[in-house]
Amino acid sequence: MNVTLSDPLYLAKGSCRTVFKHPSHNDLCIKVNHNPRKDRNITEIVFYHFHRRHALDFIAQYKGTVATNMGKGVVTEIVKDHDGKVSKSLEEYIEANLLSIEQGFAYIKALQEKVLKCGVLLHDDGIQNILMRKATDGRLTPVLVDGFGPRDMSFKSLSRMVLSPLARKKSKQVIQGMLRRTEKMRAGVLESIQTGQIPTF
Repeated sequence: MNVTLSDPLYLAKGSCRTVFKHPSHNDLCIKVNHNPRKDRNITEIVFYHFHRRHALDFIAQYKGTVATNMGKGVVTEIVKDHDGKVSKSLEEYIEANLLSIEQGFAYIKALQEKVLKCGVLLHDDGIQNILMRKATDGRLTPVLVDGFGPRDMSFKSLSRMVLSPLARKKSKQVIQGMLRRTEKMRAGVLESIQTGQIPTF
């Protein structure tokens, strides 16, 4: 039986996929492709199966696939804070001046340590892909929800995922891109402080 997805279940939309809440499980989401030229679901499935024996606590947990009225969907956990609210991204925390640029750097570098240790391939340097899970004591833990695994099913991309030295080399480049993106946010944060237009959650 197909799972029916609809607008009230909508969570987010990227360049290739739309994310919905699972209609039957509050802690799960379903990602479906809307870009026929790029199937991000198949590359993500391949990634999760390749790392199925690894405890990747810094990546949203994979729960399988499901047939939907919008096509095949990838099911993963929804990254939430201790109070049950969906975690905000690192980008949102910095834009709201709840984290400094330097703190952002520290979280990205902590994530890099785990990524390189496990030989995980990253392909997207967008820091909106890093959600910050908040614990009851206020501590934040970065969790990747997208941008990992091979970019496509080409031999080059798959080789990068399978061969750890190549995965680490590519991921180092992606992490540097994350750091550059974070640095570019500095001017915007300062402007928000000066004008008093700091968003709140």
